[in-house]
Amino acid sequence: MMQVKHGTTRIVFLVGRLAFKLPTVTSYRLFLHGLLANMQEAQWWQNLREPKAQRLMCPVKLYIPGGFLIVMPRCKPISRKTFFNCRPLNREFKNAGIPVENKLDSFGRYKKNIVAVDYGSSQ
Repeated sequence: MMQVKHGTTRIVFLVGRLAFKLPTVTSYRLFLHGLLANMQEAQWWQNLREPKAQRLMCPVKLYIPGGFLIVMPRCKPISRKTFFNCRPLNREFKNAGIPVENKLDSFGRYKKNIVAVDYGSSQ
């Protein structure tokens, strides 16, 4: 069953065990920011190869250059309670240098770990 999620700069198609992230087409400016967010996520995944950082990030399985598509494993959502009880985890992300926005939709559960699922920043 497919689900579609909309962010400000990207649209995510959740199909089976995969998440397909594409830039939004609602405006040219937001489309460009979506391309950049995809490029940055791919770059962060490639550059942070240390095990601690990788444990905190949802892996990038496929990347089309230019930011047109990024594919990641589909993660299970975490509850609000889990999110608010994970304050110490936020320090881990910060200490590892992972740019993740501190909001519920930025995190998910992958292989029993809480990971950043949205760590591309267009800022």
